Amino acid sequence: MNHFEEMLQRANLQNISNLLQIGCIKNELDKENLEKREDEAVKVLEQRLENLVSGSFYDEVVEAAMKYANDCCEVYFGL
Repeated sequence: MNHFEEMLQRANLQNISNLLQIGCIKNELDKENLEKREDEAVKVLEQRLENLVSGSFYDEVVEAAMKYANDCCEVYFGL
């Protein structure tokens, strides 16, 4: 493979995002679409919080965690 093709292989949003955030490209890209990746991340968060938080506070904690995640995304996007 020539160098141009190698550069095109690395020129994707996952690698660019990883490069900007932590300074290196990913060794293995996630093949799932962004919506499915987000859905899976939320599912994992909700499952973990269910084990940590009692029923009456669960919704408040999920809302606070999602607000925090959105704020972090906004900061990283701004950078």
